[in-house]
Amino acid sequence: MTKNSIQKIFNAVLFLGLFMICLFLIKYSKINASYVSDNSFLFNYLGIVLGFALTIFTFIVSMVDKIKDGIENDNSKTDEQKKSAQNNILQIYSELKDNIYLIFVFFIVVSLFALFDRVDIPFVSIGEKFIVNKQQIINAVKLEIFGLSLYAIYDLCSSAFKISETSGVFRNKKKAT
Repeated sequence: MTKNSIQKIFNAVLFLGLFMICLFLIKYSKINASYVSDNSFLFNYLGIVLGFALTIFTFIVSMVDKIKDGIENDNSKTDEQKKSAQNNILQIYSELKDNIYLIFVFFIVVSLFALFDRVDIPFVSIGEKFIVNKQQIINAVKLEIFGLSLYAIYDLCSSAFKISETSGVFRNKKKAT
């Protein structure tokens, strides 16, 4: 197995595991997820988060040239260290891009939920013996989207701080985590 396929399997297991936790919380806990599962709340929330993500993306793209020049002009580093630093920048950039795509996909999913919220598809039904109903499944998906988007915000901020640190915006020796 390649590293990429292992990562995809890990992500699928992570999404499914988080979905099961959200479904359990919706079904058996006294958590009031009605506000989070409201379509208008999620639509506005994800729109704001997407705007925030694109702002951070713009900030990082504007810093990349400065960082590359700084790495190339640093004579105290070996070529291997310079290449490693540039690979780290590309990895952070890729991580940021993945977060933006994820938030955009969530935005589309919530939009589809809003469009088809009251649609009942006759040939798709959940049997009465099934332990959860359709609305609980939808609310669990929305709760999962909310939780994952919160993690994406954390990851975006972390990436921005790492890029800022690399570019020299923060001059102290402590690293942002």
